[in-house]
Amino acid sequence: MHLRMELFTNELEKTVQFYQEIIGLKLNRMNDTYAALSNDTVQIGIGPFDFLPDTHPLKARDLERLGIGVEIVIEVPDIEKKYNEIVESGYPVEAPLSEQAWGSKDFRVLDPNGYYIRITQA
Repeated sequence: MHLRMELFTNELEKTVQFYQEIIGLKLNRMNDTYAALSNDTVQIGIGPFDFLPDTHPLKARDLERLGIGVEIVIEVPDIEKKYNEIVESGYPVEAPLSEQAWGSKDFRVLDPNGYYIRITQA
């Protein structure tokens, strides 16, 4: 079994840039209606909301925040290195690097659409 997720956005290029430059995924293909990014273990598809019908359950309404009820967890081999890379890039960190009660270290960011991402040590 393999998990691939798809995110929807009103800002396709900005979102693709985030997942490439901040998260570190490779862009495999992109056109006006879809972008596919991946590394060895992660696959993310990104599509514009404009191509979803108005009745689609994933289509955001008005000022509705995207990704409510979902936490995207990305495991990296070196959490301190990834944290420092993101801080040095100037991208805002939602919650700083800290050790959790369950023993792992992580930090949190929001992607350009407001999707909540926890980056943790693999």
